[in-house]
Amino acid sequence: MKQQALIPNADFARLLGGKRASLNTSVYRRGEFCGIKPVKLPNGRLMWPADEVNRLLAGEMPPPAQVGDSAARLAAGKAAAKARRLTVESTEVETLTDGEAR
Repeated sequence: MKQQALIPNADFARLLGGKRASLNTSVYRRGEFCGIKPVKLPNGRLMWPADEVNRLLAGEMPPPAQVGDSAARLAAGKAAAKARRLTVESTEVETLTDGEAR
């Protein structure tokens, strides 16, 4: 049986120029990172298939659309929350006519 070459989680993050926590979060939420599924060791650590990591770094595997979509969803959510706040604030403001005093 041929043994697969594996890259440790920290090394994969370093190659990507990112953080280990980002990889862990992606695996926790989606079960993969950029279409690559890690091998989970009995002690809970993650190892990544070297051939798939090399293909990703070489540009042969396109990054998934969810990466860009998550930033767009976050920006849209922030804009919607701000719009709701402004709407609530504008309805709570009392309008004063000229000559009225509080």
